[in-house]
Amino acid sequence: MAEFRERRSRGLRQGSNRSGNGRSPLRAKLPRYLILLILIAGGYLLYDGFLRASLEGFWERNAAFLQTEYPEVDVAETFSQLNQGKEKSTVPADPEGTSARTAAELPVQEVEISVARQFSVRELVMAPLSRELKITPSTDFSIKKMPDGTEGATVHYALLKLTRFGLTQLVLVTQGEKSALYVDRNHNLDLTDDGPALVADTDAFAVTLVLPLYQATGIMGLDGEYRLWIYRPGTAGSLRYYPLTQLVGQVTLDGRAYDALIVEGERTDANFLNDGILVDWNRDGEFDSKSEHIEPDEVVKRNDARYSITLVE
Repeated sequence: MAEFRERRSRGLRQGSNRSGNGRSPLRAKLPRYLILLILIAGGYLLYDGFLRASLEGFWERNAAFLQTEYPEVDVAETFSQLNQGKEKSTVPADPEGTSARTAAELPVQEVEISVARQFSVRELVMAPLSRELKITPSTDFSIKKMPDGTEGATVHYALLKLTRFGLTQLVLVTQGEKSALYVDRNHNLDLTDDGPALVADTDAFAVTLVLPLYQATGIMGLDGEYRLWIYRPGTAGSLRYYPLTQLVGQVTLDGRAYDALIVEGERTDANFLNDGILVDWNRDGEFDSKSEHIEPDEVVKRNDARYSITLVE
């Protein structure tokens, strides 16, 4: 019996020595970093399950108070925008990466459009711009021969620049309240062999200069007439003019056909190759000069492609 008591007391002392460091068996087996991770995960779950809803509910419950304190801010709209931002952030990324491609990464496709083959003449599809044509009592060009009946009349000179003709001499002859415009069509400084003068039908001076289209534009194969409306605002010391002639046609980009229009803009010189082109992108039958006009040498992006359009004869 004494020997049993001695062995029992030794066993108890040995057991107390193994667990005498004060730690539980579970804590002794788990590393400290794993315990830290468990605490962090538990804290996040607590926040996600209870505290986040409480905070969002707090802001919604106090929206009226915030609106009173900050009248310059639309609190409801601000909350709505924040919620939309959260929804957008959850949209999955484009797996192919096409939406992330910038315009600079797309290759430029060179497109040549023949004005003579693909366009035809139309008048005033779109309202044109008027330009000033200055008139002076003298000229650097000496007119060799004036028409009969112009003696004693008031004479003013103007120069009109056209592609094929270069500088064309215009002579405005005024007698009393009537005016007539002579055009030196053949550039020989003789106003007697160019056909009749352009005379207004009313007291307000407004006439239409008509030239063969290929002569005015220099584009062979382009049939029709180039018509230029010239008028004098009141008794102003200048004329104004704008082209009635415009060109309509179609362009094909990436297998799709679009209606197109060529209108003379700032450079009213009968040269349809330097004015850019209007393309009816949305196919509504109308042309928007701001959103559908392509300048010369401009690169335009359409349907994940870039195009450089060049007008040729």
